[in-house]
Amino acid sequence: MAARRSSDDGSYLSGGRQVAVVDLMINGLLGKGDELVLGVIGEDGEKAENIARLTSEGQIMLADKRVFVSPHKAAHEATGEAGIDGWSTWVRCKDGKTLDDLRQTFLEKQAKKERKEEGNGHLALALERHKRLKQARARADEHAPESVPVQELIGLWGATRRGQGLMQLIEVDLANHGLTTRPGLMEARPGDAIKLVHTLEGHDHLSPTVGALPSARVKVQTVRENAGVQEALTIMLLKDYSQVPVLSKNKSGVLRGVVTWKSLARAMNVDPRCSLRQATEPCDPVESHRELLDVIPEIQDRGFVLVNGEDGRISGIVTTTDVAQRYSDAAIPFLLIGVIDTLLRRTIAENVPMALINKLCAASEQGRPELKSVNNLTMGDYKRVLESPEAWERLGWPLDRAAFIKQLDAIVTIRNDVMHFNPDPLPEGCVVQLKSMIALVRDHGGV
Repeated sequence: MAARRSSDDGSYLSGGRQVAVVDLMINGLLGKGDELVLGVIGEDGEKAENIARLTSEGQIMLADKRVFVSPHKAAHEATGEAGIDGWSTWVRCKDGKTLDDLRQTFLEKQAKKERKEEGNGHLALALERHKRLKQARARADEHAPESVPVQELIGLWGATRRGQGLMQLIEVDLANHGLTTRPGLMEARPGDAIKLVHTLEGHDHLSPTVGALPSARVKVQTVRENAGVQEALTIMLLKDYSQVPVLSKNKSGVLRGVVTWKSLARAMNVDPRCSLRQATEPCDPVESHRELLDVIPEIQDRGFVLVNGEDGRISGIVTTTDVAQRYSDAAIPFLLIGVIDTLLRRTIAENVPMALINKLCAASEQGRPELKSVNNLTMGDYKRVLESPEAWERLGWPLDRAAFIKQLDAIVTIRNDVMHFNPDPLPEGCVVQLKSMIALVRDHGGV
């Protein structure tokens, strides 16, 4: 069977669809049976041990006949090593071009094709985005990655604030150009600038990082190791600090440790005239890209951690108070969303039969298993059910269905921002929106 794709080619520029090997075949950049090798072919023409071939379906077939759609997965299985960028390491034997070289050629062909259309504002933005990402890739190839303010970067997608859907879209578009951000786009504060680097130079995170907390990027007050105890004590009193980092006395300012109220009390108990060095205790900083979940035990134990920035210098201090503040900001919306989830689930359970629920949910996702209970519904499922005229009529609510669904869409967006710890402030009035939805469902649903 020949390789085929259902989506149109233009979606790569305007729809955020990830380029696949099969797309390169459809566009004549790769062919069935093309031989691939991991790494660069040597001057003597010798091929590496890991040889693969392309199938007619655009899959990569290893020597043991296993096939993979993803170049990354194929490279991992061929070598047993994790973290390999398959697009950059699989090389076509006949000309030494990597899959990534061919992918960039494909993207440029799509851009040239789309430039022939005029008068489409959305397409114009997509072409401008392609141009900027192409330039960023060239900078990354030269080991001089471009630094872009967060707001400017998301503006390339026509956005003014971050959200989970937008982040997924940006991630795919960057990956198509072999790029990612450092630090991660969800770690940076709105006013920060981030670098566009090669995919393997970034950090893949599944949960918020230490660097995502505002205090991890606030200038730190320090003292030199040859200063007096009184200087450190005075800074701590004036700034209401519980600790101050201590740096070496030379110009480089190497971290020597940290002075805390506890270390001061301990040193002065032994020698009331102790030096600052005697009151300093060791403290290894954590990298800003570390996942917060991994660092929380250390924060609980010591009460704080020093954070290293991208330049290897101390960029901030994260305390137990900072962690509590970060999550308390999302606590009220989180709890309100939980109430909405419960109310909508009860409303649907009391008014819509499971047969209809399954019919509506299955229509949105081919091959989805049958739901046994309303307890398995997601917020997205609530929308799928309630936007159905048949299901809506069963509620008997004297409300406009379209207006309700529009507001439910807004609630889903707020829910995604809260659950994924969006570093941008929640939309103004979001708590009022959540409370209003709760009041409406309670008043009309009787639940």
